[in-house]
Amino acid sequence: MSIINPGLLPDVYACIADGDCMMPLIRSGDRLVFSRLEPVAVGDLVAVHFHPGMQPEGAGPVHLKRVVGMPAEWILQADHKDWRPTALFSQINPPLIWAWQIDRIAAVHRCIGTMDAMAQSEKEVGMAMRIRGHVPEKTRRS
Repeated sequence: MSIINPGLLPDVYACIADGDCMMPLIRSGDRLVFSRLEPVAVGDLVAVHFHPGMQPEGAGPVHLKRVVGMPAEWILQADHKDWRPTALFSQINPPLIWAWQIDRIAAVHRCIGTMDAMAQSEKEVGMAMRIRGHVPEKTRRS
């Protein structure tokens, strides 16, 4: 699987959902649009990009989740020297809360809609076609 450097993605990009962890809200095959520039808040649907080799075991480098706790709100903390700041994310199916140390996370990008919802006007259809599956070759690393 290719690793994508999230810092080199366009400001707005599309991904295809793969899996059922956010069903019935998001189904496998749904085309989602993400923004690198939109601020992320608790409750937002996001793409969590992990640093190479830092993703959960047996999983890919990008996860679709909902934000439960942000770094500015540090809701997990321990009184020992090995504690690392942790962000919380949730999924629907099955209902789970994920606690990931932020030093494992390369980027978190906000979902701003679906390709279908963004293609309501003729102008937006053109924009949607340009960003569909757009991952410039220079952003890929083996």
